[in-house]
Amino acid sequence: MKDLTSFTLSVVQELEDRERFGTAHVYRSALRAFQRYWKTRHPQEEIRMKKVFVAATIQEFERHLQERMLKLNTLSTYLRMLRALYNRALAAGMANYVPGLFARVYTGTRTDVKRALPPADMGHALTISPSLQQELRETQIWFALLFLLRGMPFADLARLRKCDFKNGVISYRRQKTGRQVSVQVTAEAAELLRQCADHRTNSPYLLNILWDENRYSPLGSRNEYQHYQRVLRNFNRKLKLLASALGLSGKLSSYVFSNFDNLDILKIHMDKQLIIHNLLVEILFTEMKPSFLKFREIEGAIVPEFGYEEYDNYKAIDSMQKGMLRFAEEFNQFNNLMENFEVISGHDAYAPLLSMMEKRKQCYHIFKDYKISQLSGRFSEGGIQTIGDLMKESKYV
Repeated sequence: MKDLTSFTLSVVQELEDRERFGTAHVYRSALRAFQRYWKTRHPQEEIRMKKVFVAATIQEFERHLQERMLKLNTLSTYLRMLRALYNRALAAGMANYVPGLFARVYTGTRTDVKRALPPADMGHALTISPSLQQELRETQIWFALLFLLRGMPFADLARLRKCDFKNGVISYRRQKTGRQVSVQVTAEAAELLRQCADHRTNSPYLLNILWDENRYSPLGSRNEYQHYQRVLRNFNRKLKLLASALGLSGKLSSYVFSNFDNLDILKIHMDKQLIIHNLLVEILFTEMKPSFLKFREIEGAIVPEFGYEEYDNYKAIDSMQKGMLRFAEEFNQFNNLMENFEVISGHDAYAPLLSMMEKRKQCYHIFKDYKISQLSGRFSEGGIQTIGDLMKESKYV
């Protein structure tokens, strides 16, 4: 199996056998994009992997995508899928290792696209209007629930089961990450859930979003995934109609509340022990070499000004950095073999720090001798010289 088409389709089949239809769909889309590119350059040639996985081809494919005026995130998705295929082929001995093969193409993600609505529009969108026709009113209720249930993704809202809602709490597993999540349901949210509940005894769903007596398919099946995609497209179409009916200046979409997903982490970090939490994060990223602070003018010359060297905490910083490097090396070994493994949720990224913060006595034991007198002058004014002193002063332990 030396051609890209056959190899990709085998990966797609493997993913579909594991009921990962969303990922399989992205691989198919990336393959179609590459086939379109290849046809314009080599119409009579088979897509041999030895010709695909060379720097010149990868960069030319990126230029082709740019010429098609694709959005940057779409372009990046196709290149990341191609990189994942390369890693799989490499692991299977079907491709040669090429250092920095994807180094000169864009594989990042843009997060600067603003989805937030103006405050006035947001208030209007979340106030259920009785004058709307039934279909749009139902759409507005679903939209409001995305907000009231802590930014719950539409994929999870649609698939909530009746057994997920007990004693005023919704407990469910995220479709995207598999992480277990619990959400306290407010009185307002409970009323909206009641209004659009699926009361049919033969329906497993809490809400009347996905259930169709003529099309019911088990959760996780290919038919269920395809049905959800149709429902999602219809929901986003209705949101456009809703925005127009409400006279909103901004755009409504099913992703507008996605940045609310990690608010619980922010709430934990920003509690009364914020100063300790921030210092612990700062320590993790401290460099032993002096940091650049600013430029200063001295006797007519512009010279850089640096901070201090971390002599006092050399051993602690050296130990932490070596540990992080070992983790990065081991992570990279798995990352080269497992597609999409680099997608780590905010909760998972914060988990080690949260675990440390929750074990306050252990945290105190680790950092009690870490000297912070030079980090911030206002600590030393109160006689605070170490993290341990600060933890006691702030009643952290």
